Amino acid sequence: MHRQNVTPGPTPAGLAVLFLMTAAIMFTTSSAYSRQAVKTVVINEVVTDPQQDWNDTAGGNGVAFDNIPGTGSITDTDEWVELFNAGTQAIDLSNWTMEFINGTNSTLNFSSPSTTVLRFSAGGSVTNFQPGEYLVIGNSPGTINNDIYLVLKDNTGAVVDDVEIGDDEEMDGTDDGAPDGGSSDGNATGVNDEAIARFPNGADTGNDVNDFAKQAATIGASNGELPAGPFFVVINEVVTDPQQDWSDNAGGNGIAFDNIPGNGSITDTDEWVELHNAGAGAVNLTIGGGWTIEFLNGSTETLNFSNPGSAVLRFSAGGSLTNFQPGEYLVIGNPPGAINNNVFVVLKDASGAVVDDVEIGDDFENDGNGDGAPDGGSSDGSATGVNDEAIARVPNAVDTGNDVADFTKQTATIGASNDLPKFCELSVTPTSHDFGAVEIGLFADKIFTLANAANATDDCIGSAGLSGDADFTIISGQNFSIPPGGTHEIVVRFDCRDQQPDQRQANLQLTSNDPDVINVPLAGACVMPMPCQAEFVASARFGIAPFTVEFTNLSTGSIDSYLWDFGDGTTSTKQNPKHTYNIECVDPQFTVCLIVRGRCGEDRMIKKDYILVRPSSACAFFACPTGGEPPLRVGFLNPPVDYANGYLWNFGDGTTSTEPQPVHVYTKSGRYNVSLTIQTELGTATATLQDYINVQPHFVAPATLLALNGPDFSVKSTGGEDFCGWNLWSNGFMAHDVTISGDKRWFAIEVVAAGSFAGGAWPNLQLLIDNVLIGEQTVAHARPRTYHFIAPLSAGTHTIKLAYPNDFFDSATKEDRNLIVTKFLLYDSGAPLSVPGNLKASAMTIRSHGEIWENTGWNLFSNGFLGHGLAVVDSGKYELSVKASAHDAEGEAPKLVVLIDDVAADTVEVPAGPPKNFIFPLTLAKGNHLLQLTFINNTIANPASNEDRNLILHEFSVTPSSTPVAPQVVINEIVTDPQRDWNDSAGGNSVAFDRTPGSGTITDTDEWLELFNAGSQAVDLTEGAGWSVEFINGTTALLNFKTPGSTVLRFSAGGVVTNFKAGEYLVIGNPPGSMNNSIFAVLRDGSNAVADDVELGDDFENDGNGDGAPDGGADGGNATSPADEAVARVPNAVDTGNDIADFAQQLATIGFSNDSTGTPTTQVKNATPTPPNGFVLYENHPNPFGRLPFNPATKIKFSVPEAAAVVLTIHNLKGQEVARLIEGELATGEYERDWNAAQHVTGIYFVRLAAVGKVSGARVNRVQKMLLAK
Repeated sequence: MHRQNVTPGPTPAGLAVLFLMTAAIMFTTSSAYSRQAVKTVVINEVVTDPQQDWNDTAGGNGVAFDNIPGTGSITDTDEWVELFNAGTQAIDLSNWTMEFINGTNSTLNFSSPSTTVLRFSAGGSVTNFQPGEYLVIGNSPGTINNDIYLVLKDNTGAVVDDVEIGDDEEMDGTDDGAPDGGSSDGNATGVNDEAIARFPNGADTGNDVNDFAKQAATIGASNGELPAGPFFVVINEVVTDPQQDWSDNAGGNGIAFDNIPGNGSITDTDEWVELHNAGAGAVNLTIGGGWTIEFLNGSTETLNFSNPGSAVLRFSAGGSLTNFQPGEYLVIGNPPGAINNNVFVVLKDASGAVVDDVEIGDDFENDGNGDGAPDGGSSDGSATGVNDEAIARVPNAVDTGNDVADFTKQTATIGASNDLPKFCELSVTPTSHDFGAVEIGLFADKIFTLANAANATDDCIGSAGLSGDADFTIISGQNFSIPPGGTHEIVVRFDCRDQQPDQRQANLQLTSNDPDVINVPLAGACVMPMPCQAEFVASARFGIAPFTVEFTNLSTGSIDSYLWDFGDGTTSTKQNPKHTYNIECVDPQFTVCLIVRGRCGEDRMIKKDYILVRPSSACAFFACPTGGEPPLRVGFLNPPVDYANGYLWNFGDGTTSTEPQPVHVYTKSGRYNVSLTIQTELGTATATLQDYINVQPHFVAPATLLALNGPDFSVKSTGGEDFCGWNLWSNGFMAHDVTISGDKRWFAIEVVAAGSFAGGAWPNLQLLIDNVLIGEQTVAHARPRTYHFIAPLSAGTHTIKLAYPNDFFDSATKEDRNLIVTKFLLYDSGAPLSVPGNLKASAMTIRSHGEIWENTGWNLFSNGFLGHGLAVVDSGKYELSVKASAHDAEGEAPKLVVLIDDVAADTVEVPAGPPKNFIFPLTLAKGNHLLQLTFINNTIANPASNEDRNLILHEFSVTPSSTPVAPQVVINEIVTDPQRDWNDSAGGNSVAFDRTPGSGTITDTDEWLELFNAGSQAVDLTEGAGWSVEFINGTTALLNFKTPGSTVLRFSAGGVVTNFKAGEYLVIGNPPGSMNNSIFAVLRDGSNAVADDVELGDDFENDGNGDGAPDGGADGGNATSPADEAVARVPNAVDTGNDIADFAQQLATIGFSNDSTGTPTTQVKNATPTPPNGFVLYENHPNPFGRLPFNPATKIKFSVPEAAAVVLTIHNLKGQEVARLIEGELATGEYERDWNAAQHVTGIYFVRLAAVGKVSGARVNRVQKMLLAK
């Protein structure tokens, strides 16, 4: 067989003499240009009316004027001219020119082409235009329209070639322009007529009309064809004996000759031939006279692609007769004539050259070789099924020139590659495997995964086998059947249990219906057991609890078991365990041990202090305080760690510190997250406490008048700065001045303090203003807590002093518990409300945490209070009306406590529902007072919603009461004939007129008088002209409390002259003059009205009644012992108006209720050896008590003179029993019981002792008043 390539027409060299001789005869006289004698370069092709984007402005390959046009817009810039070197020598085009004549002349000089594009088809250049090469000229100067005359000249100016297109620019009268443009033709209508090309390629007869034809552009290639690929166009597949209805005349998809046949009858009309464009470019099958395909079988039938007739043409990739694309298949159905088993198929191009031919069956080439393709005639016979109906090139498109070798019978692959997929396509993973070193006595298994390709048509059916050393065996999966897309596992074992040390090799062979047999190389080595060697690493060695660590075992040897000890009392037997370290407030380092055991023996690895764990976030570090008013000084304490290399604190407000224990000041309100990062050699760990620091004003209004951090006091005695504040030592103090303007009014004071972490008793905190004691409280907590005080202050500068009077010392530890002052806050209550008057709750000047309620009310949060000053002009009884309601939330009903000057007046429970008015009776002395409305509940009812039932306060009013004012302050006890050294001149505790007398000489300076505030309100003894006591005994001596002089004043409960508290005792020592046994004492208030009077002995009232108290003169005589040195109201504070009935002689009870002996005791439980003289209930101590949350307890002491049935109970103001401390029989003795009032509200309570003597039968009922002030 023989295959021809496409061959151009007569060679240009052979025609040159003929062309030039003809030209010389025709144009000797008439041509405007003379022709050169010998010519090798011709104008071969011209595009004057482009239909494609040859300039490649978009959508192509970006290379202008090559054979792949773009898809951009088409303009004059897409015009081009092609030259062809038809000679045998390369040509230097330097200074050659081409003229474009069209009314005006434009000239291209090849030495300076400017913007003109020059494309050489075979790598040539202007100086080396190679023979057989094409030169495409794009972007030529001027415009190439349908009427143009092109003249090519060499470097001497001689004409090499010229072409006339359209009208006769040569004016020779021959009208021999090429057929494009003007009257000769008109514009191009498609790509098939956009080019004017010499056909055959390079032919030049001198007659442009004959030489040129319209066609699709063949840029940079021979005219009439595209550049050839490896095989160009081949006859790829033939069906001469169809077994399927390819004509699709019934039952298919209605499309003939596609890859889905119908099911109709099968006739010769189902025969077809498939062409394949195996080249690199598209092919125009209609170019020139059209390509043809001949069917020779005794007679010859021809299909011309320019006129296919009834033949069906199917292009596989959307091509067409003028654009048969590279890589595309063309199926020709219903070809002319019949294609039987003995046929010779010949494909020719437009020039008639054979492109490809195929002989099927008998030898129509008459070469005697009998080398036809294997189908038909004596060579083979008819097809017997679809598997042999097609004669196809396999591999696809291969053409060796031997049809017998190139073609094979197979199932038809219409319009597709002839390379059918494998029916089974088997693969394996991995493709090889080395088992490595396996110890003697052990084995190792490996899984191999087989897979059948997803596009396979059949199951892969086969089996696995092994060849090589017998140590390799197939454990499972030897036989397999795998569907397309499926997998199968084979397990191969390398067994060294009964072997000697050596290298081993084998081959796993997979045989199936896949024609390819797969071999998998296997290798391994049997080795002697390694000794055990324990080793491990941790994923991390430093972190915050709970700290999870993953341990990775790195041990070697034949190991059967593992035992881990994590150092915290827990173990594990896993090979690679995960363990979580949970610790409390400690910083431990954990030693980790791993023990491995096996045939290799035993080994252990111990790593000391290997894991370091910081405490959980809750106690990773501490702050003091964690909340308060801005600016808030906070000290941060990090438990010292020896292993730390660095610290980084983040305070949550944009600032940081690298100090181990920094102090930071928060200037703005808010909640702040605080984190501490510690760096160590083992890594870093960060602990974060969310919302740890809460910086908020305690009071909503008014603004803080004075806010001092502990270290900021201007005067500080012994002590030092502490991370919580200022560490004040025993008997120390700190002071600071504050200036007040305006009228005298009440102020709220808060001191944030703590007791240090040391031995000894809890410290006391004294608040003094201008050296006058305002109050004293026990600081009974090691963390800072807030202690409340109130005080009236007038305009001017005052000295605020905080004192620590204790001097406790723990001899065992040689420590005392210091007082740490964190913060001091002073709040102004503002201008007082004149009484009578009323005020909306939202207008009260002191408002602790809460929020406005319906414009005028206040939603008061738990443990908060509202405060406002009251200005009372006339002493008397008043009624306080408070309008309140309970917030609509869950929880117990809120309790409202009314306090006047920090003393509880009454408590009520505010039920749910609409607002109600609650009436509280008050006794108010003339002057300024502070009203406090307090909400004492602190119960979160619903933890999920974080709600409690708040107290809503709407308004209050104070109006006069019609009830007359009862005496508030009474003369309660007098010592006119002292039997003990009350002035404490020697041998006592050096404090005059307290409960512990001295042992010095007894003189008149030991006389004293005791007042008792029996009312419910505090009294200002300096109001008006000042309260006074007159001592009348022949002469009159006057004590005015505004100017007490050398008189000693001792308040029993921390009161002061301006704040004589309800329930408090005032002892007056060293009174003016001398108090003998016959004296008349008169107490007057600030308006000089008599508040109380007492007559001792003779009748100084001159009423003739002789009703003086029983001491002195004719009525009594001198005292003979301490048992009768005092004249006292018994029961305590009772004033019937009859001094004889009210007073009795007794042992002095200085600063105590007269219903007690007044003798301090430290005995706690059982009876004293000396029986008491009677049933006595002493005043509780301390009293008042209960500054929550630090000391809510008080001690109650009583004596029993004989065996008795005793009941000791606590009652509120309503008489309701709230606690029962004792109920039962007691022997003779003194007893003491504690009452913890942490669960009770601020207010007045009574302790009641009821007893019946077993011997005497005496029945007693003793009562003492207690003040619980939280």
